[in-house]
Amino acid sequence: SFTNPDGTEPTLDTPAMTTTLTLLRDLYRATPRNGDSYARGQRLLAKGFAAYAIDGDWAWATYHAISDTFQIGIAPLPSFNDNPARSLIGGSLLMRYRDGQATPEDVMTLLATLYQPEVQLRLSAALGRLPARRELLTDTSIQTDPVRAITAMQATDAPGLAPTPAARCAIFGVESYLYSATTGDLPINEAPLRMQRAALACLHQFVQP
Repeated sequence: SFTNPDGTEPTLDTPAMTTTLTLLRDLYRATPRNGDSYARGQRLLAKGFAAYAIDGDWAWATYHAISDTFQIGIAPLPSFNDNPARSLIGGSLLMRYRDGQATPEDVMTLLATLYQPEVQLRLSAALGRLPARRELLTDTSIQTDPVRAITAMQATDAPGLAPTPAARCAIFGVESYLYSATTGDLPINEAPLRMQRAALACLHQFVQP
């Protein structure tokens, strides 16, 4: 976990973080440097110069637009037993300006509207993403959509991202130095501490009155 047990403070300066960053850097170094890229792979497939591609559900629209006869298979990520680490399920943030005209009551009214089942299903269909309400994952409109149906299969096992300042600031701390740690611009043994400091600075601002 990237927060302490009670979820009140980020915990990024750990051996586990160092190990994770080391793996990411090793993978980065193993990446071909001969001009191959994610976008180039998509272009080669679209032009018929590649036999197949493995991609994420976010790329569905890209491949679906290649042609009406292009064959796309969808499958959930492989899973295994023996207490595997569970992935986080993505989400969206609703933010407002601190000096804006909307009151906390206005925000709560908007949230209540967005949380209604019929609104959630309309947003899900329009955005091509799962609804925020777990009980809607079995709705017919979700299950008849190949992409959302597959995604929903594992959504119930995802722990989710705690809507707390500590969790949000932990992500901010990681993102602040993830790229430089991966590319080698920042020494691995310095990255976790810098991430932790950035997260704590974020948290300090978060709790300011």
